[in-house]
Amino acid sequence: MKRIIALFYLLLCITSLSFGQLPKELWEYAGTNTYMYHENDIFGNTHFDIQTDHHFLAFNYKDFKLEQLRLIDQKEVGKDYLDKVQEQPFDILSLYVLHKGQKYKVVRMESDKKYAGELIESGQFYQRRNFPDLLLENGPDVKLSFEIASWTDALGFRLVFEEGAVKEEECELLIELNLPKEQYSVKNKKGNFIAKAKNGKAWNILSNENADEITVEKGVVTAKASFTEKDVNLTMHIVQPTYHEEGFEITAKDLIRPNRPVVVTKSAEQQATVISLNNTMKPKFGMERVALQLENKTDKPQLQRLIFERLENVTDITGISVLLRDKEGNPTGIPVQISKNWHNQKTFKYHGPWLRAYTVVCLPPNTKVELEMSRVSGFWGSLPAVSHNQLSLTGWGRKLIGNHQLWDQTAMGAFGESICYEPDCGQANTLITDVRPFLIKSDDDNKIGPRKWNWTPNVGGGDFMRVYNKEGKKLKIKRIKSHYTRNCPNLTEVTYTGYTSKDEASYSLTSNIMRNDDYLRVIFTMEVEVNETLDFERLALAQFGAETYSYSVERKIAWGNAEGMIKEMNNIHKERQYTNRDIVIEGDNPWFSMHQAKNMESDKYAVWGNKGIVLKDWSATVGGKKIKPHFSTYSSSKTRAKEPVTLVEVNLPSEIKQLNKGDKIKMVIQLCVFPQEAKSYYGSNEVFRKALFAGEDTWKLMHREADQNRVKVKVKKGKLVRNYPMKIEAKNNEVVADISGGLAYVPVTVSNLTSYKDFNITFKHEGKEIKFDQERFGNDYYQVDYNAESKTWEATFSVPVDELLPN
Repeated sequence: MKRIIALFYLLLCITSLSFGQLPKELWEYAGTNTYMYHENDIFGNTHFDIQTDHHFLAFNYKDFKLEQLRLIDQKEVGKDYLDKVQEQPFDILSLYVLHKGQKYKVVRMESDKKYAGELIESGQFYQRRNFPDLLLENGPDVKLSFEIASWTDALGFRLVFEEGAVKEEECELLIELNLPKEQYSVKNKKGNFIAKAKNGKAWNILSNENADEITVEKGVVTAKASFTEKDVNLTMHIVQPTYHEEGFEITAKDLIRPNRPVVVTKSAEQQATVISLNNTMKPKFGMERVALQLENKTDKPQLQRLIFERLENVTDITGISVLLRDKEGNPTGIPVQISKNWHNQKTFKYHGPWLRAYTVVCLPPNTKVELEMSRVSGFWGSLPAVSHNQLSLTGWGRKLIGNHQLWDQTAMGAFGESICYEPDCGQANTLITDVRPFLIKSDDDNKIGPRKWNWTPNVGGGDFMRVYNKEGKKLKIKRIKSHYTRNCPNLTEVTYTGYTSKDEASYSLTSNIMRNDDYLRVIFTMEVEVNETLDFERLALAQFGAETYSYSVERKIAWGNAEGMIKEMNNIHKERQYTNRDIVIEGDNPWFSMHQAKNMESDKYAVWGNKGIVLKDWSATVGGKKIKPHFSTYSSSKTRAKEPVTLVEVNLPSEIKQLNKGDKIKMVIQLCVFPQEAKSYYGSNEVFRKALFAGEDTWKLMHREADQNRVKVKVKKGKLVRNYPMKIEAKNNEVVADISGGLAYVPVTVSNLTSYKDFNITFKHEGKEIKFDQERFGNDYYQVDYNAESKTWEATFSVPVDELLPN
């Protein structure tokens, strides 16, 4: 096949800042990170930790004890293993019910002690976990629940009376906080209870509802409320100069339906201002727009924690992008955490559907700014938006050990899931779970799906860094933290970091999906650095699908490089055996195609999908030597597909059974999911449609991807930071570069910009400017993200390259 190259020229320059530039303090908390993670493999775990830029918390959910609550030093921010700093555990938090003068301790059911509770929200700004079905030790028959919630600078504990055969007026709820005297001194300062740590930082402790009572006796803080109030709250926030209770006003207006008021409330329990969304947007192609006016009337800087909330009938919940734009509609790059839930089993307290979007902003003294909250689902401009957000699982399944933990869901558009991740591998023993083709449907006269703009069949899963010992047991990655660099709507970038089971190696996996109109591409960048000797019997650096979670059985497999196909063969399905091993593919962009898949749900879906991978970049040093990538095919045992499935693995040479200190591995690999039937594709990309009909259900689509999507760049002004997905650092707000290759829409990110707006970007091909024509509502075709470390902005564009190809 003759290789066709599209060559275009990128010129970007930034004009001088306009008078309407927003105050830089708005982005002061853009670099905030909060993490909630398990210390060990979920099946042998007893603790979860919460780590922010200000505090660290370790909770033993088996014994139901808060064992650590420290205000951390600046040098500890972002570090790992903060639980090791404190040598001995404390018993800091106690929960009680006072009934007729008798004090009863709140405890967990014996059958729940290995269950880590329900993760409700998790992300950059806010973490919350709920423990349901709590009882009283030798007390009256009541049911309670307990929540721990955390912002980066605030913390909340909530004990809730759910039901019980008692007279509510005879009972009181109590939360007792016994901060270690070795770490804190607690004082009452003019009605404010201040817990000051040895490092000089301090908590302001308060009970956040008017009906609650808070006292301090002998250093123990007690929050108390009657059963008639249903709950008791004890909240605390960091004492800092930018936080004040009064003097900050927020008003909101629905720009789509101005006659419908937008309710703005102060939530003491959530320690935030809540903006209730009206859901005024058309499905798929619409945009909800809410005008915001924020005013700081004080003489001091003020922070404000914001929650945009919708608690019912969330339009197109599977794909949600929430952005803060200025009043002219320019994306600002102020990050927004998106948490959601569509699982609706009513026995769960926090069942869906609901949407909450979190952020923190700061305003300088005596300042008023105008912003716009913009929410889209199916489309950002004229192309499907992409999103990577946390999806709560509460409201689904049962209280099992691995259930209801962190689950991230990505979407191209809002037509169901695209790819899902369960970092702790609690349910399927794999990171990648559901994977679904994009923009496919059955014939209009077919009685079964998939329907247009709707869910498609599952051809998942996959995994990375599957380490097996001599007994054949998988040793899971632990202490997994999620880092959300960008979550929508042109390009996503989320990184999962952790450690091997005995801390021998550090692990990092970054996932990207891109705004496009042809098919699902997922870019994975994995890095492993070995710190101590790591022994293994078997090591799959990457695996597609997964031997513990596979929904698709492909009849054929092929491999090759950018120049063509090397070998095609019928899959040999055996149980738990390698069918091909130590395959070395010379040349650029080695690839595998997994095609002629069986339709495993023919009663539900009339059409299916194929998949494949291409290795975009590779470097590995083992024992001081450069190692080439090796590939294998492995036949799994019967899993979700109910018959053996042939998987594709990326490996080291099979004779390597040990890694040692200093060994490093880095690879960039891309997963592609194609329509199996050409006629099922209903997208707008005619170039892809032509290729699909020519290569339907064969290896040719994967070879086309490996050959023609070789994106290369020659930077004339600026600096290349990353080749794929492409990122170029601007010099003096300018970039000049020649870019070649690519299919459909290529994401190009330009960093080191001194403004979030007023830039003039020009893409040229053979001297002629490339027209984007991607807007629908104005300025809704590019993405802006703020880099808190460099205090600059990054702009991402979806550059059309198909139109540059000759017919």
